[in-house]
Amino acid sequence: MTKRRKQRKKKRSSEKEEEQEEEEKEEEDEEEEEDDDEEEEEEEEEEEEVDRKDDEEDDEVDRKDDEEEDEVDRKDDEEDDEVDRKDDEEDDEVDRKDDEEDDEVDRKDDEEDDKVDRKDDEDDDEVDRKDEEEDDEVYKKDEDESELLENVLYSALAYGSISIRGEDIARSDCKISILRVE
Repeated sequence: MTKRRKQRKKKRSSEKEEEQEEEEKEEEDEEEEEDDDEEEEEEEEEEEEVDRKDDEEDDEVDRKDDEEEDEVDRKDDEEDDEVDRKDDEEDDEVDRKDDEEDDEVDRKDDEEDDKVDRKDDEDDDEVDRKDEEEDDEVYKKDEDESELLENVLYSALAYGSISIRGEDIARSDCKISILRVE
């Protein structure tokens, strides 16, 4: 072979080598790009998985927070109910004591009213007794006067005439009726 041929062959060979190197490089680049794509896809998947896990953890934390808040609310409600119950009991006790005091005041007022009524009744009885005594005295006095008047009139008429306000009245003109009420 000639030198030229050798050179050409060498050149071709070198071109082929270059071409082959270029192809290999392109293949490597493609493989690298594919690897990069795969790696990027894996990273995205990992990020998505991390995000999903974060979301799950956040959801769990939220759920636990909600449960704790619910428990705190429940306990607060129970405490409020207990406070309300105690307040109601205290109010009931105060009402009961007030009722007892009112009953005692009413009882004392009733006793005083009864004493006053008894005293008034006794006073009324005393007044009635005195009125009756006075009425009896007046009746007795009226009866005594009536009897005296009757006796005077009968005596005067028996002896002839009587004079009333300066006028003489004859026995025959007198019509006297004296009624006695027993």
